[in-house]
Amino acid sequence: MNPSRRDFIKSAAAGTTGLALGTVGSSAPAVAREKSTGARVSFVTGTDRREMVYNAVKPFKKEIERGIEGKRILLKPNNVWDGNPLCASHPDELRGVLDLLKEITDRTIYIGESTASPKGTMFTFEEYGYFPLRREYNVELYDLNAGTSSTRWIMNQKGHPLSIEIIDDFLDPDVYIMSIARMKTHDSVVATLGFKNMLLGCPLNVMKSDPRFVRNQSEKSKMHQGAVGINVNMFELAKEVSPEFTVIDGVVGMEGNGPMGGTPVEQGIVLAGPDVVAVDRIGLELMEIDYEDVGYLQWCSNAGIGQGEREMIKVLGPDTKDYSINYRRHDRIDWQLGWKDGK
Repeated sequence: MNPSRRDFIKSAAAGTTGLALGTVGSSAPAVAREKSTGARVSFVTGTDRREMVYNAVKPFKKEIERGIEGKRILLKPNNVWDGNPLCASHPDELRGVLDLLKEITDRTIYIGESTASPKGTMFTFEEYGYFPLRREYNVELYDLNAGTSSTRWIMNQKGHPLSIEIIDDFLDPDVYIMSIARMKTHDSVVATLGFKNMLLGCPLNVMKSDPRFVRNQSEKSKMHQGAVGINVNMFELAKEVSPEFTVIDGVVGMEGNGPMGGTPVEQGIVLAGPDVVAVDRIGLELMEIDYEDVGYLQWCSNAGIGQGEREMIKVLGPDTKDYSINYRRHDRIDWQLGWKDGK
């Protein structure tokens, strides 16, 4: 039950660490696919974010309609912190998705986030302009940190099992989750797109004002166990936590010292699709970031949690080469790539 760090890393790349530790990986991947199965990613360009998102999601309207049947619908934006709108999902990205969903269902749709900001999720919803959505649509804004959680297991820097509290909404098979993300560089895993929005959003973050608070209660910080550890831990959680649909807003992305302190990149693009690995793979391509630099995403593809092989992904839209921009990497990029050497 206490494999060496090196063995743990090797088994992560092979997609077997869950069996080594008896973690979430002991069950089948949530979005397992045969390696021969292709994936479709919708790619739209323009300047009107709301319209672009709607048009990017529309090709999958029937698929979404089937997927939401009998399930609670949860839109998961990426409001990582307060104070910088560029770090958060734009409300018009949500409007584009809600416009499409309104054509499918009249049920209440939940917009839920689990921010790491000490000011709390509802503060970020107000600060970034989400409150008007409650008047425009049948939606409910939801602080995921206020809900219940369940214990799962990840890895610490010594390669030993580490318990972590995961918000139950992310584990519930009766919740249809749409990851609503912004295209950004990152300080630990090179880029943050649709899957990262889920995997670092699902650990509980209890505020000091919450009666459940105990010292060092921020479960999100447990994911950060060095350049290797964070990739392995994201891979571990991906075996059970995965969105049913992903939208990535690159109308204005963030480069440099993301996910909070970077600078804007005006790119005018939106991506969408049901396979989060495939959508993120195309996102990296548009940021001119090597797929081989993002460890957890490759491991997920190798384990059948989505399609990461470029030749197996069909892009519905223009040639990505005509719209790619070389995003400036985070100042710590050399440290981040240390996962390749097991550092």
